[in-house]
Amino acid sequence: AGAPQPDGSMRWAGADTVLGPLIEPGTDTASRFELRDLTLVRRIDHDGRHVRGLVVEDLRTHEETFVEADAVIVAADAFRSPQLLWASGIRPTPLGRYLTEHHVVISTVALEEDRMSALVTDDELESELARRATNPADPVAAVNRIPFSEPGHPYSAQIMYAENPPFALDPQHPAAGNRWGYVNMGFGVRKFPRVEDGVTFSDDELDYRGLPNFTIEYALTEREDAEIAQATERLRRAGNALGTFVAEPRLLPNGSSLHYMGTMRAGTDAETSVADPYSRVWGFDNLLVGGNGLIPTANTMNPTLTSVAIAVRGARRLAEELRASGEVGAEARVQPVGA
Repeated sequence: AGAPQPDGSMRWAGADTVLGPLIEPGTDTASRFELRDLTLVRRIDHDGRHVRGLVVEDLRTHEETFVEADAVIVAADAFRSPQLLWASGIRPTPLGRYLTEHHVVISTVALEEDRMSALVTDDELESELARRATNPADPVAAVNRIPFSEPGHPYSAQIMYAENPPFALDPQHPAAGNRWGYVNMGFGVRKFPRVEDGVTFSDDELDYRGLPNFTIEYALTEREDAEIAQATERLRRAGNALGTFVAEPRLLPNGSSLHYMGTMRAGTDAETSVADPYSRVWGFDNLLVGGNGLIPTANTMNPTLTSVAIAVRGARRLAEELRASGEVGAEARVQPVGA
């Protein structure tokens, strides 16, 4: 997320934005928050229905300690959260399955002077370029989106304007140094959830951290191929309306979105989901999960806001339950496990 500043710069959200009052010095909230660096959670200690706490390793000393907790929230991404659950003997049937992402068809277009000058005067262009020059480090000047809308537009289009292309153009290229700039366009295309797509864990082979190694099983079907073809045609039509392609529309390889979802999907049926609608792992009274892995449906764009909404819903329910049990008043020990 980014917030435009008066000087033309963009303030991008970072860890300080996410953590907010938890890291403000001298506050009561900050005094009850601890962020442990270089610490690896080895396993969740539980009796099959109730979590007692965590076994954690200090990666500097390799000393393992037990951290008692009234509740544990595992939020270590869509692959490593299921990996930790598996390593801890928590293995519901849907764990790691129903893996999805949003596939991306991208291109770069050099804006044509005749088309742009009909919309923007030379003075307006020069004024905008001067404003942007006050903060040249940010490569993206503006982002526009065309949202998902079924059935007419089952994709999410993102159009980013920049003065320079995202790659070096040959100085002899006709579009090199284009005064009107460039747009990088991408169409996000959904992946429909299938139990066949997901991660499988090995009890015999360990990864470099000593946790169960995993293998990803994932494939596109004719259903996705058809929508990818349609999105590519729409992107080409939009690009031709703006200018000349300097990078032809192309589908990025599987996994390129980095937005992996579904491996700990939330739902109302324990046979097809890992967590209930409030992020609680089925069968446990104090173990919750968080992150993109909970999203159970097909998605076409950055899933952060959806994941935050799911997390807030689960956090509010957990806080209510801890208050009702009297734990909050006694400074409940809630251990979030993250990457």
